[in-house]
Amino acid sequence: LLQALGYVLVLPAISAYLALNFTGSSTYTSLSGVLKEMRIAIPAIIVSIVIGCLLILVNNFI
Repeated sequence: LLQALGYVLVLPAISAYLALNFTGSSTYTSLSGVLKEMRIAIPAIIVSIVIGCLLILVNNFI
């Protein structure tokens, strides 16, 4: 169960990070909007990956 929860947190975070690489790639986006989105998304992605990895590691040692 812990491993599944870990993957539920890690895999969408990886997908969100990859999708975030396209932020600002269109012609009608502004730099300030891109920076705002990055300021919000990057910490959330990091937290999700760290918690997910911890859950996966805890599951391996239990």
